[in-house]
Amino acid sequence: MLWLSILTSSFIGLSFAPVSVSAMKSIYRGARDRGLKDDGATFGFLAGIIQSSTYIGTFSGPLLGGIIVDHFGFQWLMAACSILIIVTGLSFTPFVGITLWREYRLRNANTGGYLELE
Repeated sequence: MLWLSILTSSFIGLSFAPVSVSAMKSIYRGARDRGLKDDGATFGFLAGIIQSSTYIGTFSGPLLGGIIVDHFGFQWLMAACSILIIVTGLSFTPFVGITLWREYRLRNANTGGYLELE
């Protein structure tokens, strides 16, 4: 089963790469929009925050998961993970919709309500 572990770890790594790059770009753009300087110090600061949160999750996830498995069993751990995924998805979806709607309105503000074809 070593081949399966290698395969799934590869898929996790390949799926994490585009997410982390797009998250960093979005956070950097938001920081510039809120007045932070457009330089390497800002980029390094934001990269440190992202990496710190990743490592905190990497440490605390298995720790809390092990505690839940020891006290309640594997089924409850999977139920808790499912609830967290659903809550995250439900809370993130309106945010993305509102952000895209605002960008759409700002982009088309000078067209008199009509879409411009690029």
